[in-house]
Order: sequence, then C-alpha cells, then structure tokens
Amino acid sequence: MVDILEYIKQMQEMYGEDVITTADKLEKPPKTVVREMFQNAFKDNKADGGRAGYNDGQLVTPSVDGSRPGYAGVYKRKDQRDAWRVMGERGGINVAKWLKSQGLETTYTNKKAANAAYQKFLDANPDKLSDVTKAKWMKEGEKLATKFNTLVQKNFDAGDMSKTPSWEAFLKKQKLILAGVVT
Repeated sequence: MVDILEYIKQMQEMYGEDVITTADKLEKPPKTVVREMFQNAFKDNKADGGRAGYNDGQLVTPSVDGSRPGYAGVYKRKDQRDAWRVMGERGGINVAKWLKSQGLETTYTNKKAANAAYQKFLDANPDKLSDVTKAKWMKEGEKLATKFNTLVQKNFDAGDMSKTPSWEAFLKKQKLILAGVVT
C-alpha cells in the first residue's frame, strides 16, 4: 500500500506542484469563511469603557461646523435652497459612506427621497448587533457562498480558473446588506 504523502509527491512530479497539494495549503472554503465570520461577530460584542460622559453639559459635543455628529437623520441644507442631506452615524457606521457604498446619494431635492435613503441605512445598520438575528446573517452568507460556488463551478467547467476571484475579492464586489468585509 502506498503512503498518501508518497502518492502526493508522485502526482506532483507527474503533473506539477500546483495540481495536487495537502489540505493545510488550501484556501478555506467560502462556507467556512462565512460561518467563522458570523461566529466571530457574536463572540465579543461588549462595549469598552464605562458610562458615556457629558461634554460641557451636552451628551454630544458640537463639531467645528456647529453640527452635532451624534445625531443622525435628514436635515435641510442651509447653503442650498431645495436640498435635503442624510447624515450622521449609527453603530459606528457613517451614513454618507454607507450610502455611497450602496450607490445612493447623500443629498436629495425632496425630503421624501432623503427619508427613504435614510430608512434604507437604518434597516441595514441596526442600533445593536443583537437586532440582526444570526439567522439573517447566515442566510445572506449562504446566498453569497452559493453565488461564489456557482461562479467557481462555471469557471471550472469552462476550463479557465484564472477568471475566478478570491473569496475576499468576490465579497468586496458584492452589495452586502448585513455583513461586511474585513481585510
């Protein structure tokens, strides 16, 4: 009987070292990465520090421009006549950056459209991580893993794996609703 490591060495000599390898040298499968991502998200979600302090009698200190950055929502722009701005942050996520990442504007000509954009942000970025159930995270992760695996299979069947992105590169191109890509 041939030892498995000896067999791998023989196959590598015949077909090249990049054709057959051991599992410790492989990239983690997408489903494993997604599962670990969600497990780690719920591991240590405790805030550091103590009670929120007051700054000069105010919970939120005004910034240089006089705005109060801890307050988020839709505001009428003072510098433009018919413009409504969506601004602020929630759960450490900046509204403007999030909207731009979703292909949405931060300034609108009517309040209804601005409120709709802000509501999308609120729905996707809950106040507390516990507001997003693990099941919803897992469902999104499984859909992404299935989509990625379909792409891998398509490229494999076509005989051209060079078009297959890494899992991380694939995720960065997706419009993630509940999850994020950490690099």
